[in-house]
Formats: sequence, C-alpha cells, structure tokens
Amino acid sequence: MRNTLFAMAALAAFMPGAALAQSASFDSARVPGAWASGDSDGACQTAAISYFMSDGTYVVFERFDGPLHAVGRWRLEGERFIMTHNDAPFAEDGVASAEATLTVTRLDSDRFVSTNTAGRERVRTRCHGLILPPGAQAGHGH
Repeated sequence: MRNTLFAMAALAAFMPGAALAQSASFDSARVPGAWASGDSDGACQTAAISYFMSDGTYVVFERFDGPLHAVGRWRLEGERFIMTHNDAPFAEDGVASAEATLTVTRLDSDRFVSTNTAGRERVRTRCHGLILPPGAQAGHGH
C-alpha cells in the first residue's frame, strides 16, 4: 500500500494535470438569468442575450432589444452543459434539435465560460437589470 501511494505521488509530480483529472462540478443554481455573449459588461447592450430559466428552458435574443433568435432546454451535469438549440424561424413539425454538450470551465457570479467539442471557447457575461423583451411590464399578459 505504501509503495502504491509513493508511486502515485511520484507520478503526480511528473504529470501536474494528473491530480486534476477529476471532473469539476458546477452549481446549476448559478445558471439562471441573462447572459450576454462576450467578456465585458458592455456586451449586455450590444451582444446576443441567452436567458436561462430555472425550469431548464432558455431563449436567445439577438440583443437585449432585438428579436427572438432561438429557444431550447438546458441542464448541467457536473462540468457538462447539455442543451438543445432551436433557431427561429421554427419548423412547423416542432422537432427539437439534437442535444449538444459543452464543457464548463468557469461558472461564477459574473462569467460563464464553456468549450464545445471542437475546443472553441465561449464566454458569457451576466447581465443585470434587463427586462426581456424590453417594454414588458409585470402584471400584463397571460
């Protein structure tokens, strides 16, 4: 047993990433809200906005005051962010897209960073104070 522990410690010393091989786990309660595509606070006024709801659905607007771009469902399993992405205009058959899986590398109060299967990184910045769509008022509608 002692030799096995020594061998594992020696291996970890030569392979710094080996000790981090365990997958990360992120809190799905941090996901709901409005996130702009981009890495600055200004992105909330100029970039596409993904609005993730706590029930596992989301909508994407081309910008905070722009048209609806897509809808889908999401879930977070450890570091895997699994989602469908259905672009507007929507097909009349209502068939959802296949699920895609992203790897979350950062998820905190301000940034949501993920990579796709091709290794491309996407940074989202949390937006505050947006009403989507603009002009919507509480108490009106259905």
